[in-house]
Amino acid sequence: KHDVVKEIFKTPLLSDALVFLMPYRKKSSKNKPPAGAENRVAFRVSPTNSIRAIWEAQDKLRFEEAKFSRVLLLAGEKDNTIEIERAIQTLERHKLPYDLKRYENSGHLLYEDADNDRVANDVVEWLFGDARE
Repeated sequence: KHDVVKEIFKTPLLSDALVFLMPYRKKSSKNKPPAGAENRVAFRVSPTNSIRAIWEAQDKLRFEEAKFSRVLLLAGEKDNTIEIERAIQTLERHKLPYDLKRYENSGHLLYEDADNDRVANDVVEWLFGDARE
């Protein structure tokens, strides 16, 4: 489904028509908030222009030229915006090493959700842990 829409966005006339006719994209029903996520902020729609800009930026990424020693991937288990498995597949497809941290009580906005202190501590530890030893 994403691939079809992404191809439409690559065609300038179709892309402009899609943004004009459908300025906001409703999230699919499979992305309903999981149990326990009722009290958090979640947007049910995304601006179509933003989706186009993100996909255009993704197409410009050159993973083979990337100079990553490691990538830190943070995932809220209650996130109904990002499909973390797709991010993992992308990193693995490009053979990029990564560390994955999952937060069972958080959604997409990790720094604002229930695990925010743990997220901040994990990021600091990941960035500076070796330097303090």
